[in-house]
Amino acid sequence: MFDDLATFQAALATIHEPDESVRQTILKDWDTRTKIPGSLGRLEEVAAVVGAAQRRRIPLMTFQALRLFAGSHGVTSEGVSPCPDEINDQMYANFGIGGAAINCICRSNNIEFKAIDAGLATPTANLRKGPAMTREETLQALALGWNSVPFKAHLFSVGEMGIGNTTAAAAIICAITGRSPKEVVGRGAGLDNAGVLRKIEVVEDSLKVNAEYCNTPFGILQAFGGREIAAMTGALLGACARHIPVVIDGIIAGAASALAFELAPQCRNYFIGGHRSFEPGHTSFLEHYGIEPLINLYMRLGEGTGAAVAMGIIRNAVDALNHMATFAEVGVIDVVNRG
Repeated sequence: MFDDLATFQAALATIHEPDESVRQTILKDWDTRTKIPGSLGRLEEVAAVVGAAQRRRIPLMTFQALRLFAGSHGVTSEGVSPCPDEINDQMYANFGIGGAAINCICRSNNIEFKAIDAGLATPTANLRKGPAMTREETLQALALGWNSVPFKAHLFSVGEMGIGNTTAAAAIICAITGRSPKEVVGRGAGLDNAGVLRKIEVVEDSLKVNAEYCNTPFGILQAFGGREIAAMTGALLGACARHIPVVIDGIIAGAASALAFELAPQCRNYFIGGHRSFEPGHTSFLEHYGIEPLINLYMRLGEGTGAAVAMGIIRNAVDALNHMATFAEVGVIDVVNRG
């Protein structure tokens, strides 16, 4: 538990930059492998990012983990989602029996999956009328996420479930990037045109009423974040503190990642963009931070599904680095040094 803001800030101070010397060494190691230099494209840089985060010249990739956080939002009373709040409990039960898309993809990629209730029974306040959470509630959710990270994981990601959370995420992204709600707000779970306009108005109003909170990243999280978004932010930061590279999912994870970047700028190079969500707010996030995701499959489900697919690609990159023969080992002419 983070007892107060000072305790949380002390935890942030334990996060250190990845080891740049390891990243550079791995990039050079790639050129000793039996391939044309640079021919594995972004896989080479991805493996280097993983090694730098882990501080291992030979990165490990036997334990991947994903934590899904579920929460509920008071802003749903504004009609920002076509889905009823009861779906929260129904979907959470589905995660428990392994019937959701994220369960299937995690099983397929051998990713340890756990769903965590971040406050389904206690909706946040309506962000259109004031801050969604108190300071204490925000700290509690951050601690829930921070403490959820497996210490021995080699790669980590977060997912989410919470009716109304694309509205919260859009407000966070607007507050951080300075983009307008018209640029950021999308259809979420399937709003019609009138619903999108209503959602834009809600985000516009929330930015005005919570303007005093927008001067700090913690204030932005308190004003707009659901408990699950705060828990995701805490989990991402906790992974970085444990030297674990992390993969970014869609718009909700993008909002949590943006908060992590602003709270602890030194964590930025632990992150790998997983996929490009169909939501415009996710594109706003990616462009603001100059992140190019690994895949674009037009996914917009959430739950961490895009990140889970990308985690398989990252495992491929590390396995290729660790198991590909070198020119010297197999007697192939080194196309770099011609020896």
